[in-house]
Amino acid sequence: MICASVFAGLAIAPGQTPIALKHEFKLLGVASSAAHGGGTKLRLKWADPRGEFSTQIAPDQSLVVFEPGPKNGSWPVIRVKSWWKDEPEIAVLQIPTWNDADNNQMIGVSARLQISSDGRYAAAFAGAQWLGPGEGSQLPTGYTPRASDTIVCVIDLQDWRVKGCVHMAAIHVGGFGAGQILNGQWILWQGPVEPQKAASVSCCFNNPIFTYNVQLLSFPELRAGPKCEWRATSDMNARTRESYESEIHVLDTLDRENDASCQDVLKVSGFSSIRALRSFVSSGPDPQPRALKLLEYAASPTWGSQSEEQRLESIDLCERNPSWMPRYTGSAIPLESTSHLWYGFFAPKEAGFYGLDRFDADGKLQKAEPLKVSAHYCGVQDVREDLHAVMGDCHYQPDPDYATFRDRHFVAIYRTDDLSPVGVIYLDKQRVTSEAFAAAEGQAYVLTVELGEVLRVYQLPIGP
Repeated sequence: MICASVFAGLAIAPGQTPIALKHEFKLLGVASSAAHGGGTKLRLKWADPRGEFSTQIAPDQSLVVFEPGPKNGSWPVIRVKSWWKDEPEIAVLQIPTWNDADNNQMIGVSARLQISSDGRYAAAFAGAQWLGPGEGSQLPTGYTPRASDTIVCVIDLQDWRVKGCVHMAAIHVGGFGAGQILNGQWILWQGPVEPQKAASVSCCFNNPIFTYNVQLLSFPELRAGPKCEWRATSDMNARTRESYESEIHVLDTLDRENDASCQDVLKVSGFSSIRALRSFVSSGPDPQPRALKLLEYAASPTWGSQSEEQRLESIDLCERNPSWMPRYTGSAIPLESTSHLWYGFFAPKEAGFYGLDRFDADGKLQKAEPLKVSAHYCGVQDVREDLHAVMGDCHYQPDPDYATFRDRHFVAIYRTDDLSPVGVIYLDKQRVTSEAFAAAEGQAYVLTVELGEVLRVYQLPIGP
């Protein structure tokens, strides 16, 4: 069962005009020249491109980019101030990571960045995976597989320095995990215990049970706090009423065992259960209303033929077994705004065409904007109600066989009040980009970062 996103097939409105490019700045050259020893930029053919770099807008509206760097043991963190001017202020820090020998057998990387709500600190999470025994055709003689690792670093944005770093493997909770700032006091890190199938116990049509680590680190000091292990089964799908009841029994049993083994983590973090902790990580502080989930499932080719009772059972299983990984923004899941309104693209207007909708906190439809051009995939990437703007991140393909996923890529901008179209920004069809709203001097902008290398600035005809 794919619990994170069950529908993709979206649209933009006719008559939207392209938004003009205001500035373009090269970031790659700055980061490479600032790196110790230079070197070739790290690019891995097996890596998931969505995880190759991370961008954040700080409260002061500066742009911060974190990405895998040259093969010399450091990855750059790039900060861009005054990006709306002809000559922005660009500064680079280096995050110490792994050496050249480690990089040679590396097969997967992840660079994630999060900024504290007060804007003082940033947490950078550098993850890496290496070839296992027998996985490479040209492994060096005597090659010893290295366990996956995540490096957690805290950056002082005020003093612009690396405050400290810790290898999760060094505190015996290594792995290709995910972390995030919690309540401004802790970093919550979790990931799978290696090897992945750490338990031989199976359930639910032979779905294996996996074991995961949870580690709390004080923020910003990075002192190790409570940690524990919890267990979960893989995705579940009720095929009959009897299988649904059996799977619920297994999940409830795991919940009780997990809460008992993680009492210290729950007490310090403030979560009522490990399930609540996992839900927070994967979906944020407010769960998606069931009314929206039912709409999403009804529009899905997989679950659309099910009865409402069967969809509710599938939703219940997903809610009881949330992912341990944060969702990618831009997925087909609706996005919640700071005022607790939900924006999503999945409700059909007519056969083959979809549009942007706004829902209240309970999932009741408030406003619908009919659109007339279909797209293969689209999701809400960003919402800034202070800028009156919502962004759709969209991919569509003219080829009937959908041979290439990113054939044509664009972002579509709408007003949050009446959902009227503002304009579109067409992106390089062969490049991975990150997009976000920002504001400066009373104007609203869209910033796009291409592969962590090129920053483009677009001024919107709307503002605060």
